[in-house]
Amino acid sequence: MALRECRVPGCTAKLHSRNLSGVCRLHNHSEFCECRTCVAQNRPEDSRPPLAMGPLDHNRCRMLWCAVLREGIRGDLAARQRRYAGSSGFQEVCFLAGLDPDCVSDFVDLALTLPDPVSALRRGEGQSV
Repeated sequence: MALRECRVPGCTAKLHSRNLSGVCRLHNHSEFCECRTCVAQNRPEDSRPPLAMGPLDHNRCRMLWCAVLREGIRGDLAARQRRYAGSSGFQEVCFLAGLDPDCVSDFVDLALTLPDPVSALRRGEGQSV
């Protein structure tokens, strides 16, 4: 199966097979994005964000999705079972956070084997991902 490329003209970023928006992370929520949010909003042309977000905006978005992911995983570890890490939104949040869902899932599995699984997250707090 051939990898798709971002639909933004001139962008050659490869898209994951599960990418639903048709654009790479740098072009999320641009005029070319077809994610559920953009399609539902059907924004007029003049209210759309710039084609590419600046580095600061991209980093803030990534930090937000990492926080969403951390809270979901924290719930799994506190309950000592996989609920969030196996959900349908988990992979999309991983992609938005710029992380490999398989690696994150492996981390959850490994952390669940520890006597205090939530401590695995505490050790990484404050570190950039």
